Amino acid sequence: RGEKLSILSHDINTNLQSMARFSEPSLKFSALDKEMIDSLTGDKSSNPYAAFDGKISSKESLLADAQSKRHFQTVEAVHLQEFFVSFWMGDYDEAAKASDVAMSFPSAKMPKMQLIYHTFYRGVVALYLYREGKGETWLKEGSEMQDQLKIWVKNSKPIFEN
Repeated sequence: RGEKLSILSHDINTNLQSMARFSEPSLKFSALDKEMIDSLTGDKSSNPYAAFDGKISSKESLLADAQSKRHFQTVEAVHLQEFFVSFWMGDYDEAAKASDVAMSFPSAKMPKMQLIYHTFYRGVVALYLYREGKGETWLKEGSEMQDQLKIWVKNSKPIFEN
């Protein structure tokens, strides 16, 4: 499993410098993706922020920059990345916390692929936390996430059949 992520990691490394020349906003999202892949594969040798030439040196400085400029989509993306990494590492309590922060921004409910992934994995987190005895509210939330996914499947079917 990890070897396919390693291939993807190499491809992203190749493209980060090119992206730096054309679109700093895209570079920010790509650096976050690269850092997430590095976290999941255990690669500590990579620095996805090197393409910023010192302006941004880490996820923390990216977050501070985005907050100071009120770029809430980037702030949301940082917390979504933390959610996904925590989920895949099996730390569902931390995943729930990062999810709460990410979904607190106005941009969070905008239709995008990350919202679909987030809804699915948040549902898994919620049902897991319910199963672990963390309260009935998690069962309710997990069920709501499932219901939302069912609505999207029903409404999206004509698009994919067309």
